[in-house]
Amino acid sequence: MTAEKYVKDIVKGIQCDKKRGKDIQKQLLSEVKERLAAGEKLEDIMEDMGSVKEIAASFNETPTIAINKSRSNKKLFMAILSIVGVLAGMILIALLILPKQSDIAKSDVFDVDEVNAAVVQTIDWLDEGDYDALQKNAREDMANILTADIMDPVKDKLREDWGKRISLGKIYAMEITQKKNHFATCQVSASYENVNVIYTISFDENMHVAGLYLK
Repeated sequence: MTAEKYVKDIVKGIQCDKKRGKDIQKQLLSEVKERLAAGEKLEDIMEDMGSVKEIAASFNETPTIAINKSRSNKKLFMAILSIVGVLAGMILIALLILPKQSDIAKSDVFDVDEVNAAVVQTIDWLDEGDYDALQKNAREDMANILTADIMDPVKDKLREDWGKRISLGKIYAMEITQKKNHFATCQVSASYENVNVIYTISFDENMHVAGLYLK
């Protein structure tokens, strides 16, 4: 297995247009080569980033951006959580139209550096268990979910003891437009002492957390 084949196989499994596929392939290959140049082994990089199927699946999962208030009941949410899997803030509502994806670097709404900084800050707060800060920087519907009672069990489903965070991978971001609403949707892998986690985080136009998915 070479770095080129690893990345190419990932892109083959991603449901996107040809241009988007080339962009993802370029970004992924760049990250892998940077780590190889830093002295890491390809096998270790692949284990850290995840399998071809896992990474492709994470790109194919469309983060949801609204919540059905009738499902805010904690017991019902936890029941859904146990069925669906390890996720937090998976905001479910029937999509009236398919969301449009576009290059966030060309966005008139979002600034790439601001989005990247918000991703890092959000993960820092999650690692620190600072749910007050998370709630203050989330949409009202998400604030009801970003609590210790809901998030701690979600994190425990991945692994009870994550350990300290070792590294944070490259952030991949896109702009998603649904009707007249714009969202910055980001994916990034994080390595902890005892577990690897793929975060998918969405922000609304006010840079409030609008969606959060852990895998």
